[in-house]
Amino acid sequence: MGFIIRIYSSRESSRGTIFLEIFSLVEAHGALSKSLNKFINHELRLTNWGLNEEPYKTWYGQIDAEQLAELWIENREDLFSKNIRSFVGLTDVNDGIQDTLLHSPETFLYLNNGVTVLCSKIQKTVKGGYSDKSVGDFYCEGISIINGAQTVGTMGTAYQTNSEEVKKAKVFLKLISLENCPPDFALKVTKSTNTQNKVENRDFFEF
Repeated sequence: MGFIIRIYSSRESSRGTIFLEIFSLVEAHGALSKSLNKFINHELRLTNWGLNEEPYKTWYGQIDAEQLAELWIENREDLFSKNIRSFVGLTDVNDGIQDTLLHSPETFLYLNNGVTVLCSKIQKTVKGGYSDKSVGDFYCEGISIINGAQTVGTMGTAYQTNSEEVKKAKVFLKLISLENCPPDFALKVTKSTNTQNKVENRDFFEF
């Protein structure tokens, strides 16, 4: 395995300090890949959608799992450039997501927490106008999925296994436009949507 050595100095003291940092080529490639993530633009269709205009524009509604699966297949990890975590593959939790998608897709909407997407800009197209909220098309620029990476990644892998079943599933989607937002707003949303208390088995009770 190859390694890269980076040497840099600090001048905080009169003598200065030399630091030596060694990291693998895999780590170097990962860091470089993140810095070169492409700018993703895509049109998404929501059903039963709504809009919250103040203080920042947020669109929300249901989206077919097929749309997100195809978006992931086309862009992979670039979709999660601003997320704290990328898609980690088929863990126990993700196995459960995949099982629902492949064997009970009609219930997926009820069992999943949904997906949150940050966009540098969102433009509602003429489809359906603003009065008809049954179906709406939204052109999204600078897409980054900041919550729901495991959901979307699992949708993509399940779609490649059985696309016909995944097509039957829907998921809640929230689109947040960063236009007119404070500079630190994206980071705040990312941290907040990925911070939650761990749930233990003892927290559940039968209804």
